[in-house]
Amino acid sequence: MLTIQWEPAATATGDGDKIMCYCPSFHVVQLMRQGSSHNEACHAVLAGIQRRTSGDKCFEIGLISLNMKGEVGAASSVEFPYTLWNQGLSSVEKLVIKC
Repeated sequence: MLTIQWEPAATATGDGDKIMCYCPSFHVVQLMRQGSSHNEACHAVLAGIQRRTSGDKCFEIGLISLNMKGEVGAASSVEFPYTLWNQGLSSVEKLVIKC
């Protein structure tokens, strides 16, 4: 019998050349594995990047995470619309992170 081991997941979008320098998706997943919530992990990684890039001069980056329960977290340096759906929802839910 095949057993599926679910893992947390994360993705990043925005200014890709700059995003790659920070490996934020990997960092978000590592924080979730260490016990941070899906939302806390995204916000912690974004805050760390903003500290290293002088905050108000931060490039465009949006982070979305998914924990093992299917809960979604997100953080962004700019206003960031995103959508989600899972089996518990009757339709797609649109959310917007406002800065």
